[in-house]
Amino acid sequence: MNIKRSIALAAALLAIGTFANAGEGDRGRHHGKPGDHHRQMAHMRNPERMVERMSEHLGLDETQTQELHNVVLAAKPQMDSLRERGRANRTALKEIDTDAPDYEQTIQALAAERGELATEMTLLRSQIRNDIHAKLTPEQIQQLDEAKAQMRQKFKDRRRRHGDDSGDDQES
Repeated sequence: MNIKRSIALAAALLAIGTFANAGEGDRGRHHGKPGDHHRQMAHMRNPERMVERMSEHLGLDETQTQELHNVVLAAKPQMDSLRERGRANRTALKEIDTDAPDYEQTIQALAAERGELATEMTLLRSQIRNDIHAKLTPEQIQQLDEAKAQMRQKFKDRRRRHGDDSGDDQES
């Protein structure tokens, strides 16, 4: 394997490792009871459940609940499309023939597409977060931020307990 092909393969593997689980949960690193992670993360693919949980935890009134429901439902088709495109990209990366004459071009195109998908997903999630914050009171935003900080800390603690200190310095 020549140097260019090795670099392209390394880039592809990095892309796969970095984004393989985007939007599908963290199946490979879950250390709790079977199904716990999927129940906790189900709201990401179930906007109604996400709004229900936010309503319960933040004490939303009926108007706020309906507004948040509208925000997440409006974004669901685009979110679903990005997830499906990500799955197709991962499948293409897994099935690529390393001996194909156009291997380098294909892997570069798939890696570039993976980057574009990550960018689109980040922008969409940021837009949803901004739209949700616009519907909340300052106190509710503070409650939400505190809950997120507690969740991040729990995830960090869980990683430490299981010997995985990676990501401790990252903020989400």
